[in-house]
Amino acid sequence: MSTENTNKVNWLFPVAAENMDVVLDVKWYESSYISYECENDDLNWFVSCVKDKVFLEVNDDPTYFEQHGKTPISTTWHTILDHFRALRYNDKLMYVSGCHNYLTDNIFAARGNYIYPSETTLIHVLVSIKDYSERTLECKTIDIDGSICVVIGNSAFDLVAYFDSTKYIIARLPLGVLASKYQYGWMDGSIYDLQLAASISKASLINMPDEIRAVVFKTKGEENV
Repeated sequence: MSTENTNKVNWLFPVAAENMDVVLDVKWYESSYISYECENDDLNWFVSCVKDKVFLEVNDDPTYFEQHGKTPISTTWHTILDHFRALRYNDKLMYVSGCHNYLTDNIFAARGNYIYPSETTLIHVLVSIKDYSERTLECKTIDIDGSICVVIGNSAFDLVAYFDSTKYIIARLPLGVLASKYQYGWMDGSIYDLQLAASISKASLINMPDEIRAVVFKTKGEENV
């Protein structure tokens, strides 16, 4: 079950700049409330959706979920941020970097949905040893239906099946660096648009030229930043 919030014109930038890359003033072991249902061993999270973007519903008031016919579940912030960095927290959309004493290394805004939109997001890739020694960037890629995709991972473990120690080293590179050369990333059967993730980051939004902003935001009244 999902709450739907698809009326925003600016679905590319549903989060205001001041609510991007937030470090929450809570400790990793402290808790808030979420809700989910288990169906055939699958978790059906209670989320809000803005077009194709998924935000986990988190609220400090358990009655918020009861009003939606859901069961509030107390969950630590460590667990929340390990699965979701895109939150609707206390009814406010935000992208979260971490909390008071925990910075997550999860590359997803929502696991399996899209890459966390920050140029500094570190992504595991396989880099050619030869090219690395020559200070050039050549990563392990695969062709998916005519699209060249760099093989990416949320951790080094995700790359084990593709690892050849005679050809590659495992490295963590920033999204901004990867997106400058590769548009698509491939992981676990899914393609992710790296350049789109970089283009909707806080840095991109803040530095967007006026002429581009006029195209993205149709009228002044539609701006949400």
